[in-house]
Amino acid sequence: MPKCPICYTAYTEGAIDTCSVCQWDLNPAMLPKHGKYQKLYAQKEQAYLEWAREMWLKYVTERQSPIAPNQNLLPWQNNYHPQTLKDETVNRSGLLQLESKLHDLESRWQQAKADIEQIQANLVAEKEHRMQLQSQMEWVLYVLQAANPQEIQETLWQLQEWANSVANSQPQDYLQSEVGMDYSKLEKLLAAGKWRQADERTWSIILRVVNQEDRGFLDPEDIALFPATDLETIARLWQHYSQGRFGLAIQKNIWETVGQDYTNFCDRVGWRIKDNWLYYEDLNCSLEAQAGHLPVFGWRKRACYGMGGATAEENLAALIARFAELNGVTI
Repeated sequence: MPKCPICYTAYTEGAIDTCSVCQWDLNPAMLPKHGKYQKLYAQKEQAYLEWAREMWLKYVTERQSPIAPNQNLLPWQNNYHPQTLKDETVNRSGLLQLESKLHDLESRWQQAKADIEQIQANLVAEKEHRMQLQSQMEWVLYVLQAANPQEIQETLWQLQEWANSVANSQPQDYLQSEVGMDYSKLEKLLAAGKWRQADERTWSIILRVVNQEDRGFLDPEDIALFPATDLETIARLWQHYSQGRFGLAIQKNIWETVGQDYTNFCDRVGWRIKDNWLYYEDLNCSLEAQAGHLPVFGWRKRACYGMGGATAEENLAALIARFAELNGVTI
C-alpha cells in the first residue's frame, strides 16, 4: 500500500487525491520522462519534497509556534516556501544578536558601576589621608610657633656650615710633596673645571718632580722612581674634583678590565674613536668625556705615539704599575 511522501500515512491509490492527514496532493508530478531537463526537474521535485517533510515535522512538533499566521492551516496552505523559512531564520539570528548585545551592555554597565564604587572609595581614603596630613602640619606649626625662631635659624646655619665642611673636606696633608712641589695652582684649575689647563699643569709638574723639564718626557725608569707622595697627591686631586670620573684610580681599573691591552684601553677612555687615534688637541676636556679620559700620561702628541725610547703603552703601563704598587697592588 502506498504512503504519503510527506507524513507517510498509508492510502489507497486512486481512491483519494489528497492525504487525509497532511492534505498533501497525492497526484503524481508530471515530470519529463526523457530529455536533457528530466534530471533537473527530478532534482527540483526531490528538493521540494524534502522541504515539505521538514515543514511537516516542524508543524507537528511546534503546533503552538507563533511562526505560522494561522495555526489551523498547514505550512504550505499559508503559502510557506523556502524563502519564507530563510527570512524567519534571519529574523531569529537578528534577535539572538540583539540579545547578545544587550547582555554585553549589561556586563559593561555592571563593570562601570563597580569602577565608580572603587573611585568613590579611593576618594574617601584620599580625603582621610589629607586630613591626617593637615593634622600633622598643624602640630608642626604649633611646635615651631612655640620655639624661638632665632635659635632655629642659628641651628640651620650651623648645620649648613657643617655639611659644607664635610663635602669639601680633604686630609690635612692632601697637598704634600716629597720634593717641595706646590700643587695649589693645579687644585684651583681642577676646582674651576678647567680640565685642559689642569692636564697641562699636571704634565709640567710631573716633569719638574723628576727634573726632566729640559728633556720634555719621562721614560719607564723615571716613572718607576716617581715619588710616592707626589703621585698620590696628583691622583687624589684629579679623583676628588672630577668626582671619580678622571684620575689614575679610574684609569687603573679600566686598564685591568681590558687585560692591560693598550688599544682596548684607548677605546674605553676615548683616546681612540672608530679606529682613529686622537691628537692631543682633539681631546674632550669636559666632564662629558668618557671615564678615564684625563689626565693624559704616556703620550703628548698623539695617542699612538710614544716618547723618548718608550712607546705610549709602555709609559702608561709603568705609571699604572707604580700607582698600584703604592696602593699595595701588583700588576
